[in-house]
Amino acid sequence: MKSLSVSAVFLLTLFLTSGNWVITNAAPIREKPDMCEKAFPDCCCLKDNCDIRCVDIYGKSAFGYCSTLKEEDDVCVCRYHC
Repeated sequence: MKSLSVSAVFLLTLFLTSGNWVITNAAPIREKPDMCEKAFPDCCCLKDNCDIRCVDIYGKSAFGYCSTLKEEDDVCVCRYHC
């Protein structure tokens, strides 16, 4: 029984500390003041092409993702440091 109790305390501690880390670091990127967004409406956004385009325009710290404006995945959105 003693080993079960120690295991339970360990798992509870692990769960609580990981939960706190997720809660404190889960702020959406839009709330970060040093990040900007720019959308490029195109037809048929592909994730890899969008990333390459954003890195070419805004540098290595930029990344891109496909979003939807009128049709599915028709906009490449770049996020980069302002």
